[in-house]
Amino acid sequence: MAEKKKSDFGIGGKLNLFGLEIDLEKLLSGEGIEGLEKLRERLKNLGGKEVLSDEEWRAGGVSVGGYVRTSGIFGEREFDLGVRERKTYRAKPGTRAPEEVEVRKPLVDIFYENGEIKVIAEMPGVEEKDIKINVEGKKLDLSADTPRWKYHKEIELDYLVEDEFKTSWRNGILEVILTKKP
Repeated sequence: MAEKKKSDFGIGGKLNLFGLEIDLEKLLSGEGIEGLEKLRERLKNLGGKEVLSDEEWRAGGVSVGGYVRTSGIFGEREFDLGVRERKTYRAKPGTRAPEEVEVRKPLVDIFYENGEIKVIAEMPGVEEKDIKINVEGKKLDLSADTPRWKYHKEIELDYLVEDEFKTSWRNGILEVILTKKP
């Protein structure tokens, strides 16, 4: 059986984009940092907005994140690709040494349909009582904080929404239903 080769930077997997399946390991393997720099330059030349300078990026500020919006017969949808935001430190119970706890961005899907906005967020490892939801204007802020898990995501919505909303929680999946303001 052939051994799977991983890129030098721990980046792998497949990405389906515009009907093309892209094997990230194959794209990046063997070319090392030069291959990533070429890809970064090509994306910048195609209009990619630089959110990290080249120096910050080379120093390890690499992340994969963002969202994709679609519209069609099933309405408008938004799919989140983000995973990590920043790190915080906490002490393990019974010790003074800090334990690293990552602040994660929950995976979020947004559906705009029939005067409502449905937001579905994956927040495994927390309980419903740990979740804080804040709605203000076009912003929805989701967060949860436990000794083992920390989540935070600020979502910019396309529409103004009412302050009141409905929620449901099951098996690590939060559903928030917001009503668009007229």
